[in-house]
Amino acid sequence: MQHRLLLAVLTLASTLAHGALGRQAGSTDVDQKALHARKSVRPGVEFTVHELTLASGTVVREFVGADGRVFGVAWRGPALPDLRQIFGDDNLQAFLSSPPEQHAPRKSRTVRRQDLVVHSTGSGRFFTGFAYIPSLKPHAVREEEIR
Repeated sequence: MQHRLLLAVLTLASTLAHGALGRQAGSTDVDQKALHARKSVRPGVEFTVHELTLASGTVVREFVGADGRVFGVAWRGPALPDLRQIFGDDNLQAFLSSPPEQHAPRKSRTVRRQDLVVHSTGSGRFFTGFAYIPSLKPHAVREEEIR
């Protein structure tokens, strides 16, 4: 019994430790603390952008739909952000275990799945990318807006 309780607590703790993609908007506060970032919020018609500025200078944008869930994330800057934090464990594992698109440019990785789209590129001191969950993305929002 104690073993099951410990397993349940550890599972819940790992779920709550990450903010991010697919989670409720409050998870952006978790990301802000975990990434030691400054946060600003820009409300919009179709979605709200929670922008996190990391100490490295990298900016992470988390896109929150009207349903209150994070449907997309984007990053740009001199350092790659903690993708586990902004994607969550399941989405990061899906990204890393999926074969990339064949015609992606060098030093870039693009994965398009029914449940997850990710594009990441970078080298040296500049990294950029985005990820979103197609089923959560508002229909009126184009992929190009998730940057």
